[in-house]
Amino acid sequence: MNMETILDDMQYEFAQKIHDLPYVSADKLGLDPRAGYKIGVGEDFLVVDNHYLGSLNYYGGFEYVDSTARYTVLGYTVFLANYCDRVRECVDFYHEKSNP
Repeated sequence: MNMETILDDMQYEFAQKIHDLPYVSADKLGLDPRAGYKIGVGEDFLVVDNHYLGSLNYYGGFEYVDSTARYTVLGYTVFLANYCDRVRECVDFYHEKSNP
């Protein structure tokens, strides 16, 4: 197997997992509604298409999320809750509201 095949497989798997997430508007995360309307929520992370990152940064305060909790992959930015209280609050807010 060559490296190009390995990378293609990784990209495909990542894309499948990202597209299977529930996508919600920012208010479902306890944020200003202007922060976005298509934010993916996982068990311990949030993900946003980079086209919508500016709104999440500006209205949601995510520009202050440290680089250790932020990864950019295939045109998406993933925010890890285990490394940032801001992200953790949003993930917890969503899960508490959707599973009362």
